[in-house]
Amino acid sequence: MAYVPGPDTTDLDRTLVWVNRKGIAVPLSDVHRPYASPRISPDGRRIAVSILESGNYQIWIYDLERDTLSRLTHEKSNALGVWSPDGKQIAFSSNVPGPANIYTVSADGNGSPERLTSSKFAQLPGSWSKGNVLVWTEVDTTTVGDLWALSPGGSAPPISIRRTPFDEFEPTFSPDGRFLAYISNDSGTYEVYVQTYSDRYRWQISTRGGYEPVWAKDGHELFYIVNNKMMAVPVNLEAGFHPGKPQPLFDVRYDPGLDGFPPYDVSADGKRFLFVKPSTDQPKVNEIDVTVGWATELQSKFLH
Repeated sequence: MAYVPGPDTTDLDRTLVWVNRKGIAVPLSDVHRPYASPRISPDGRRIAVSILESGNYQIWIYDLERDTLSRLTHEKSNALGVWSPDGKQIAFSSNVPGPANIYTVSADGNGSPERLTSSKFAQLPGSWSKGNVLVWTEVDTTTVGDLWALSPGGSAPPISIRRTPFDEFEPTFSPDGRFLAYISNDSGTYEVYVQTYSDRYRWQISTRGGYEPVWAKDGHELFYIVNNKMMAVPVNLEAGFHPGKPQPLFDVRYDPGLDGFPPYDVSADGKRFLFVKPSTDQPKVNEIDVTVGWATELQSKFLH
């Protein structure tokens, strides 16, 4: 058995960077951690970011004004933080009792996390609308990625938003909560789509593939990534929904983040993108290891 050994991922040195629409990156701070998939708070003052520790991710809060980093979760693996519309809570995926389900916790660190969903399938949070609707992806073994939603704090059960034999992932609400962007491979290629949340009428946004959709905060642009290119789509919301032609902005050469969740976010003015940049000093892979007799060793350890 031949394999290529990689670096210890718990020691990955990464930084948070602002990238303008021309692709010029500026470090947000000099604090280096194994960051992944940052999310900017509604008021633009804080960042919820996943940080890798001893093989598990945890949610941390980065305060931009005070330049502080505070840990929010602790047990097992907790990742993919999504802000509530008022910025007071974080929804995230946790595998504390078993399969990763959706939990919420106060963004100021007070109180314990509360379980929001209960499923035998893994769930990835997507977006929390101003109308208090949280949407997520559930990875069903039969229908692959499906979109579900509920109103946190309410008594109504979760409702199915899109459940097909195809993959649907990365759901994100428009700022006004009327439209839902997501990716699907029902055409044979992953493309970005937008549908009305109420009646499910939809439009195809990308034209040659697309992933990781994120809305501009004013709702008049939708961004996505394809072939390592950041794409911008103008959106006219007058008298309905009218998307324009995708336009490339810059090359994306940053950390890809966690599967099923966009690896970046957009500033309030739409002029900057928050990414995670790997260090240029990462250890390089320069060897191939070969193991002889691995089948016999496997049998002796696990099959007897």
